[in-house]
Amino acid sequence: MTETTVLVTGAWPNKAADLYNISTRTFDLPAGSLTVPRSGHASILLTNGLVLLAGGASANGAKTAEVYDPVTQQFRRVGDMLVYSYGHTATLLPDGRVLLCGGALATNELFDAATETFSLAPAGLQCPPAGTRLPDGRYFQGSSGPSIYDPATGISTPTPPLNLFR
Repeated sequence: MTETTVLVTGAWPNKAADLYNISTRTFDLPAGSLTVPRSGHASILLTNGLVLLAGGASANGAKTAEVYDPVTQQFRRVGDMLVYSYGHTATLLPDGRVLLCGGALATNELFDAATETFSLAPAGLQCPPAGTRLPDGRYFQGSSGPSIYDPATGISTPTPPLNLFR
């Protein structure tokens, strides 16, 4: 993706995808379309320039994953998620892996861009709907059980409680 292009995907039951050009304020159709219809999925730009789309609510897309190549404008399937999910989040870790959590995920998963496969995230990792990457590479995870997650060690350390319940 470029700094002026946004990939917009999902409109179950269609395999819809659009490219929004920020400079011209126009939508264009990419050369390809999603490999399966999906909505409610997570998507994120990977360090290799591809875009991961994982899970989502559909008749057959809730466990599937695919990547979009902005150079060829094509989508292609990659390994499936371990469990069906929709409404989850995707967070890019400093080592290039993607942490998927929340939504309908019963377990948290990691996507390895090098092997294009999913694995279970470390036990005990809590992933609320939002996570913010800190300057030192760790992540603050807020919401009802705030914690600091260190991807280097796989350990999530609770922080003091928030001032107000969320």
